Amino acid sequence: MDIRRSANRFLRRKQGLAMEALSFILLMAILVLAIALYLARVIRFLDILYWAGAGILALLGLAAAATRQRHQTLHIAFTSRHLLKADVGKIDDLLGMLIGGRWHAISLDPVEEFFRTLLEICRTENVEMKRRISEALPALFEIDLEESRDVVRVLRRDWDTKWSGDNRRRTIEALGFLITRPRPVRHVPRVVQAFVREGLRVVERDEVFTLVALVEVLDLWRHRVNGREAQSMFEGLLATLRARRQREDEIACLQLLWDLLDKLQHDPEREGRLELLRLSASTNENTLICVARNIRRTCNRYPECVVERICDGSPSTVLELMTIFLGDKPRNVRRPMARENSLECLILLLQQPHLRKRAGHVIWTLMTDADDIIRMTAFDKVDRLYDANPALALKVARYLAYDDPHPIQRLVDRAKSVLGRNT
Repeated sequence: MDIRRSANRFLRRKQGLAMEALSFILLMAILVLAIALYLARVIRFLDILYWAGAGILALLGLAAAATRQRHQTLHIAFTSRHLLKADVGKIDDLLGMLIGGRWHAISLDPVEEFFRTLLEICRTENVEMKRRISEALPALFEIDLEESRDVVRVLRRDWDTKWSGDNRRRTIEALGFLITRPRPVRHVPRVVQAFVREGLRVVERDEVFTLVALVEVLDLWRHRVNGREAQSMFEGLLATLRARRQREDEIACLQLLWDLLDKLQHDPEREGRLELLRLSASTNENTLICVARNIRRTCNRYPECVVERICDGSPSTVLELMTIFLGDKPRNVRRPMARENSLECLILLLQQPHLRKRAGHVIWTLMTDADDIIRMTAFDKVDRLYDANPALALKVARYLAYDDPHPIQRLVDRAKSVLGRNT
């Protein structure tokens, strides 16, 4: 049985019982108070009826609002009770909810058992489930930062014969969330700083893709925590890599990225965007990866004026650059387009009427890409896409469920689940 449906039925029953019990208790309390006041000759009998009715209606309204506000919390708390036997299908459903961002408050019971189950999965050979866990790390940090520590430690050293250190990179990307989460700039708690520092240490066999993600988190540190310390950490990184005899062209790529990120931070509209356009003509794959990973920064920098200032029809718009990188580029260059932040940017553009068609084309191209990782990573955001454009989300789901020439069973199951919930 679909875990979402069973959870919703559970909630409806619990909400109905809770509302009935609360109504009865409130009614009794108000009536007892009113009768006491009447016997004391403080109020008249008609006043009893008036104030009792008004009080019940007002309190029931508050109770209904409180119950609605608890909906997401109850949902996840209920589903977590099914995880004790490590049912991978149910865990996958829950991870999908967390990755999709459809939660406002999180409560897991028992939280220790939940994280213990995730940790066991991280130590297996289930590459796809480990990918999902690494993509859900920002939500897991919100649930319990300390319990997430062991999961991060294992994923930070994860290695697969086919996918190499992909989950290492995703884990480092998730650490950036701890720096950028809403709070005053340069007010990142010390415990969070220590958590991030531990994850940013270079590990044996770290590939250039992982190091690129590490430099991007250091850039966040530069602008949100301590610029001088970030510069020192970056220089220490390069020294460590040279001591380990890292390829010089890869070290040069990291220096190029460090400089590019600074331009994108200080002048994303002009200098940063022109630099992105210039570098997009490079024949160096590592350089192209750095550009592809950071096109979305020009979108996120000014979200309230995306149309007027960025997507103005010039050759260097966000959508034009993304389209360039979805052409005949190598898959390692295309994959960054499917990252969470890039999809968020595209979904934002999708909501602009005169950009809807072009943004929709890019999203469709990503979610139906021939590369398995691109399809799976992009489809992680299908719930958010459904909120913005239900027709496109269902079209993608139907394709992946029934028409995909290279189907992946887990992706087929998720697509059918989307169709079942929304059709």
